[in-house]
Amino acid sequence: MSTLLPEGYTLRAMGPLDLRQCLDITRRIQWAHRGEDWAQAFRVTRGVVIQSQGRVIGTAVACIKGMFSSIGLIAIDPDFQRRGLGRHLTKAVLDLATQNVSLVATAEGRGLYESLGFKENGTILQLMLSPGDSASRPVEPRSSLRVARTEDSDDIHRLYRLATGAYSQSLLDDLLAVADAVWVVPGRDQEITGFCIVRPFGRGAVVGPIVGQTVEVAVDLIRASMHHFPQTTLRVDVNNNAAFSDALLALGFRTAGSGTRMFLGAPPLRDHAVCQFSLISQALL
Repeated sequence: MSTLLPEGYTLRAMGPLDLRQCLDITRRIQWAHRGEDWAQAFRVTRGVVIQSQGRVIGTAVACIKGMFSSIGLIAIDPDFQRRGLGRHLTKAVLDLATQNVSLVATAEGRGLYESLGFKENGTILQLMLSPGDSASRPVEPRSSLRVARTEDSDDIHRLYRLATGAYSQSLLDDLLAVADAVWVVPGRDQEITGFCIVRPFGRGAVVGPIVGQTVEVAVDLIRASMHHFPQTTLRVDVNNNAAFSDALLALGFRTAGSGTRMFLGAPPLRDHAVCQFSLISQALL
């Protein structure tokens, strides 16, 4: 899906020296990313930038997961918006991705993605909990959870692959390496049936992915996060699950935004015995 840029603009691969300018762009459009968040995205994705007179003015990344990909961090500097550059950028990052691609679209970007063939496939709800938002915080989980051990890694990878149908070992390994906390749900014979990763992100921490068999278990993983991080702003990107969203709102979370999950090609086939209740992030899904 090649793209011909207007005169004065250059499209090229993202490099490590671009990350400072990438961060500046997302700050200017009031996204919460830190330098560390951009560094992680760079480690686990393929990226592309648009330049104008040597200055990076647009970004996009593709996270490859076998036959599937997610694209995100599609951002244009405010001084260069409404010039059609978002279309060029999206086409360029699709060239880095596989044939089956997912993304989370804002209301402003949805029309562009529809014109490129993306189809709607649910809603992502961004929920936030700031210190003091919940009268019941800190709150104890109601079921038996435990801190993940090194030997749990294979089961965590297996559950994530089953729940999503799209899998990248390097992505999950990177999440586990930077996590502030990882909880698992022991089942029969101590087999793990669910897990949750909490890692620094933006203005606090993101709780995700959350993988489990039931909404009740997913809520307990949230309760564990609330209990252990009472002074941290928590973010959860709920994956098209109204019952889970309602339960979090009842715990004191507030709605901070929403997006439309969209697919180009075929969505991955997942095992319905387990569910991904929250995303890694809207860029990495």
